[in-house]
Amino acid sequence: MSISSKELAPKIWLILAGGVVAISCTWCVQQEVTIRRIRSQTVGLHLKAADADQVLRPPINLATPVWAAPSIQSAGRGWVYELFSPPIIHYNAREHTYTVMDPVILGVEKSAFGLELLAVKPELYPLQLVGYVGQKDDYRATLTRSREPGVLFVRAGHHFADLGLTLTRFAVRKFLVETNETWPVYDIAAFAVFTEDQTGLAVELDSRRPLYTQTPLAVVLLSAGGPPHELHRDDSLADAVATYLIESVQLTPPEVRVVRQIVGFPQAETRLLHPRIDAIASVVVPRVTAPHRPEQSAHDLVTP
Repeated sequence: MSISSKELAPKIWLILAGGVVAISCTWCVQQEVTIRRIRSQTVGLHLKAADADQVLRPPINLATPVWAAPSIQSAGRGWVYELFSPPIIHYNAREHTYTVMDPVILGVEKSAFGLELLAVKPELYPLQLVGYVGQKDDYRATLTRSREPGVLFVRAGHHFADLGLTLTRFAVRKFLVETNETWPVYDIAAFAVFTEDQTGLAVELDSRRPLYTQTPLAVVLLSAGGPPHELHRDDSLADAVATYLIESVQLTPPEVRVVRQIVGFPQAETRLLHPRIDAIASVVVPRVTAPHRPEQSAHDLVTP
C-alpha cells in the first residue's frame, strides 16, 4: 500500500518539531549546569598594593546634556515655542494689540521686569513759600524751587518767566492759635498769591505747609541698582538691558503702566506695576489737596 505525499507532509513536520523541542531541552539543561557551576565558585578581587586603599567607583559623567534649539515652525521664523517653553503674551490696552515675547531674553528671567514701583505721590508745586525777611512794609518772600538748591528772596510783582508765574501779592499775617492756655497765643505766617500766566488763576502759598499739585509722580527703582527716580507720564528711564517708558501714572489706587523695550528686541512689553506694601512704607506719600484758589482781595492779607 502506497502513502501519498499529502499524508506524509504532516508526519514530517511533526518529526521536525519534536526534534527542535528535544534540542532546546538539551541546551537548557546544559546551560543550567553551567550556571550552577559559576554560582558555586568563589570570586576573588585582587588589587595592586597601590590601589588597595582606594574604593572603586563607577565613572561619573559630568557633562550636562544640551537640548537642541527648537526648529522654526509653520507660524513664522520667530515662533519657536514648544510645550515647556511657552511665550509670554501681553495686551496693550491703548492700541488693542497683543505682544508675544520669549520667556527668557538676554538672561532676564520671566518674573523679573527690571523696574520696581515704590510709590505714587503728588508732585510739589513749582514754588514753595518757606518764610519771609525784611521789615514791615518792606517784606520779601523766601521761596524755594522744586529740585533746585538755594533760596530766593523776591518782592511782590516778581515774574518767573520759565514757570509762567507772577507773585502778585505777598503779606505776613498774625493770627490767634487755639490752645489750652488761659492767655492768647499768636502765630505769624507768610502768605503769597501767584497768578498763572496761561490761565489767569491765582494760587495761594502758605509758609506753614508745603503745597502739592494733583499731578502724580511715579517713584521707581531700577533692579540694576541706583537711587530712586521720580518720573512723570511719558518720562523714560534706561539701563544696560532695556528702556522703560512711563505710559500712565495713577494716584488712587497707586499704579503705573510701563512699556519696556529690550535692546535688540523688536517688540515692546507693557506691564502694569503696583507698589509693594513694604515699599510704600519706605516712601512718604503726602495727602493730596487741590491748590488753594484765594477769593479774598489784597486788603484781606493783613500784616501785623
